[in-house]
Amino acid sequence: MSIYDIDSDFGFEIDFLPVGDADKSGDAICLRWGYDLENRYGRKCQYVCIVDGGFVDTGDAIVSHLRNYYGTTHVNVVVNTHPHRDHVGGLQKVIEQCSVDYLVMHRPWEHSGLADYFDDRRVTNLSIKRRLRENLAPVIQLVQSARKDGGVNVCEYFAPSIWKQLCGVNVFVLGPSQNYYHQLLPDFTSTPTAAEGRGERVDFKNYEVPEQLCQLTNNGETSAENNSSMILAFQLPDGEIVLLTGDAGIPALMHAARVAEQQNLDLKRNIVFFQMPHHGSIQNLGPSVLDKILGNPTEARRRGTIVSYASVCKHPKVGHPAKHVTNALRARNCQCFPTNGIIIHKSFGRVPNRPGWTSLTPIPYYPTVEALA
Repeated sequence: MSIYDIDSDFGFEIDFLPVGDADKSGDAICLRWGYDLENRYGRKCQYVCIVDGGFVDTGDAIVSHLRNYYGTTHVNVVVNTHPHRDHVGGLQKVIEQCSVDYLVMHRPWEHSGLADYFDDRRVTNLSIKRRLRENLAPVIQLVQSARKDGGVNVCEYFAPSIWKQLCGVNVFVLGPSQNYYHQLLPDFTSTPTAAEGRGERVDFKNYEVPEQLCQLTNNGETSAENNSSMILAFQLPDGEIVLLTGDAGIPALMHAARVAEQQNLDLKRNIVFFQMPHHGSIQNLGPSVLDKILGNPTEARRRGTIVSYASVCKHPKVGHPAKHVTNALRARNCQCFPTNGIIIHKSFGRVPNRPGWTSLTPIPYYPTVEALA
């Protein structure tokens, strides 16, 4: 038996890097897992994954993080969950400065049959693709850079897909399905029939009310691009699940939960880590979808405590993460942590120590929450 078959030697770590230097948040997530990450046997079997890259300047921080904490600039897979600039910007530098095996992202400008999803009969496949190419320049540039020397394989996955046994981990693509993705395209800001401003703004009054008077609801809406986010479940060798959600909203997460059931993934029982979507926005989560993924409060107490992170800038606007959201997560046995301008780290199994790193205090329960306008 190989030393790498010993489950007790497996380790998994995830880092949420700070994105934004003022009041604009974004996502940049580094993951590493495998056997002998501490290098006790003089060799390593590790897998490195980057999920989203924040803004352009974030790219240097990602590369530095890989060198300092993962001991490498080789990345097995880079994932761009959706085309917003606060998720794709820094990935260009990762492609340029690291050796990358795979770039995984959606490429709608290469799809066929798109006009069938538009009610406007004046829209053609050619006009849709042209509009997408004009408005998704950073994403297209990333693909072009990856393909430039043929060294990076550019892939596109829709739910349900499984990347099996990557150094001990199965990665499930839970969302979106290709059909759901195509249904969202007419409302992309980069397509000819774009909807205006849907779900992009929530106004809060300048005072708070008792939590029981203003609880989280199932009525939140977010943009089509956010709902197109790739939703990934990382299944560890013992069955524990780490769930990354991008900026996905309620309908997208409900779709993903159904796919998880079809793939025999028991999220409510096995989830150990949950990314608050869209920086913890009140628009992206509701009690029904939380019950579906995390279980209701009674079920969650039987499961045990899990961890939930939100990518939030140093000076977040009101509602990132929303007190409504963190209260709802706390009720489901989640400890909640925002980045707020620092790297936050979570590990499972055997991983190297990081001297000087300290524990964080989770977000408390809020008896009063932001009043909605």
